[in-house]
Amino acid sequence: MRDLRSMIAFMLTRDYSCEQVKKLIEYVATEGLEEYYWQYYYFNITASNITPNAYFPFPTLESNDRLIRLLRETDIARVALPSFDRDIYFRNKRPEDYLIFTDRNQSLLDSFNQYASQMPGWEHEKKMKQIIEIRHHCYIRHQYFESQFDYQRRLPYRHITNFADLMKTNDYSKLNETKEALAEAISNSEGCFNKEIQKHHLLLAGSHTKDPNSKSYKRFPLSDFELFVNNTSHLTQYIEYESDSLIFRHKTDQHIQLTVSLDLYEMLKFIQEGFNPSVNDLRGRFIELQIFKNLMESKTYNEIIVTKNERQYYVIRFTDDKVIQIQPL
Repeated sequence: MRDLRSMIAFMLTRDYSCEQVKKLIEYVATEGLEEYYWQYYYFNITASNITPNAYFPFPTLESNDRLIRLLRETDIARVALPSFDRDIYFRNKRPEDYLIFTDRNQSLLDSFNQYASQMPGWEHEKKMKQIIEIRHHCYIRHQYFESQFDYQRRLPYRHITNFADLMKTNDYSKLNETKEALAEAISNSEGCFNKEIQKHHLLLAGSHTKDPNSKSYKRFPLSDFELFVNNTSHLTQYIEYESDSLIFRHKTDQHIQLTVSLDLYEMLKFIQEGFNPSVNDLRGRFIELQIFKNLMESKTYNEIIVTKNERQYYVIRFTDDKVIQIQPL
């Protein structure tokens, strides 16, 4: 509650004294830099600080508030959405596209349209480019909070809606479908893209050494795994709290588990769709996936799949009779 109270106080006053507010209004009225005044509307609370310079001599004060810093890390103005960004930049804002607030004395849309620029960004001077960027970020945040369009499109997570639905579901079939999708993504990350082989199995690379002639995979039955929502009911004794992750776990060796957070879920969904993660992508949450794979490699196995051309696959199996079998898959 202390954090929330502090955030609301900062949103209302931005830590400005009455004298500073008076000077700010006089400066804006004199210089005509209306976009500088816009920074103090509530929807711009996630805006980064504007450092004092030749164009904006007044600083936007740095906040030491913990919650404000977290909010600024989630600034939706930095999420690219080309089709909407183009319309925001070149078209006038129409009242029918936005929510109506009858108790407002001033129309923000009229103010925004008055300062709209129709020129491409590269035709402006350096000073104007900086001002237009500030304007545009302001338009994006305003659209996110007050326009009549799906706000989730502006979030940096493409699959956040599906993930949020999974946090509330008790539908076994939906969780089973998600388990298969996550297993497919993990198999893809290991270099196996054959959907028929992935259908009922989780596959891991048989060797981390690159072989120019062939590939090999270990496979584990998908029925040996379970997927469920991470239960955090013990936290609700003190505060409002909701589950924020899934658990992908081996049924018998339960120490082998993967905590699927939103970031990791998003990454795995991209990999399932064909995305090849870069070196930077392999850091952070992806390390948890690597730990899960390492734990899986500690399990004993009696067969391996090999392929030379990604079309023909063979199984090399060690039977209970201590006989090695090689047969087409």
